[in-house]
Amino acid sequence: MRQADGDGAAVSERDQVVLYVRQLTEPYDHTEPYWITSGRPAAHKARHPSLLDQLRHTWRATVGDDAGSGIAASKPPVTIGALDVELRITAASADWVSRVLELPLRDTAEGNIRLLGGRLSDVAAAGLAEAIESWWRWARVETQWDGRPRSLPDPCPYCAQRMLRVAWDVSAAWCSDCGAAWGADEVGVLGAMLDEQRVLRSTHR
Repeated sequence: MRQADGDGAAVSERDQVVLYVRQLTEPYDHTEPYWITSGRPAAHKARHPSLLDQLRHTWRATVGDDAGSGIAASKPPVTIGALDVELRITAASADWVSRVLELPLRDTAEGNIRLLGGRLSDVAAAGLAEAIESWWRWARVETQWDGRPRSLPDPCPYCAQRMLRVAWDVSAAWCSDCGAAWGADEVGVLGAMLDEQRVLRSTHR
C-alpha cells in the first residue's frame, strides 16, 4: 500500500498511478489540514487545475505581451523549467502511445496520458507506471507544489549532466536532462550518491 497525496488515504500502487493520471490531466481537489484557535483540527479544500495546465500557466504567465515582440526579456528559471517539463511529458507520453504500445495518438498530451492510464496491465507496458509517476513528480516540482525548485551544482549520477533540480524542502528532485526522478523517500539515496561523487572527485585531484 502507498499513501495518496492530498487526502491521506491508503491506496494500492495501481490506484496511486490512476491518481497521478487524474492530477496530471484533470482538475482535482487538494485538502490542507490546519488547527483552529480552539485547538480543534480543521481542513481547507481547494479546487486546482490539472498539473499540465498549471505548468502551462506557469510559463505563459511570464510571456505575456513579450511574445513576438522581438525583445529578449529576463524570465524566472522556474518558467523555463515548467515549459521544459510540459514538452518532456508531451513527448514521452506520445512515445509510449505510438512507439511502445503502437496505438493511435490522441490530440493532446492529456488524451495520451489518460489512454496510458488504462493500459497499465498490457504486456508491453512494463515500466509505464514508473514513467507516469516520474511525469507527476516532475510536474509537482516545477509547479512548486513541492516548493520552488532550485538547481544543484552536482552532475546527475546517471547522465553526468549538471541539470539536477530539487524542491526547496528537499522532498523531490529530478534531472532535466535524462529525466531521472527521486521522491520523498528516495532523495536521501540521491544525496548519498552525490556525496560519493564528491569524495571520488576530491581523491582524484
